[in-house]
Amino acid sequence: MRGKIGKLAYPLRILRLADYFLITVITVFSVYLIMKNFKQKNGFAEIILGEKTIALLPLNKDMIYNIDEVQMKVEIRDGRVRIKESDCLNQVCVKQGWTNNLPLICLPNKVAVIVKAQGNKKNLITK
Repeated sequence: MRGKIGKLAYPLRILRLADYFLITVITVFSVYLIMKNFKQKNGFAEIILGEKTIALLPLNKDMIYNIDEVQMKVEIRDGRVRIKESDCLNQVCVKQGWTNNLPLICLPNKVAVIVKAQGNKKNLITK
């Protein structure tokens, strides 16, 4: 009975050196992919009001862009973008926070901020 408890209590003794190597490689590769995704500074933010594109802003310049038609401010800093201020009632667009790969949407004002990579032709939103 004692032999079975010892084998169940220490299941990591079964792993070989190759298993540890494989786990390390997968972990390092996963961290690399995550960090690569979060450091996109060569793209641009497309601001759409209704169905019309009103601005294309580079992500490598820190700025605050005012959308005068709907009293909204879009801020770009460190390769990320957010809606800083909006005159809509529920402020969901402001609460979305910073992003560098997902679109920001303000439904009451009919504004969308879509982040695109410079060389990539694939859009996150298709019409």
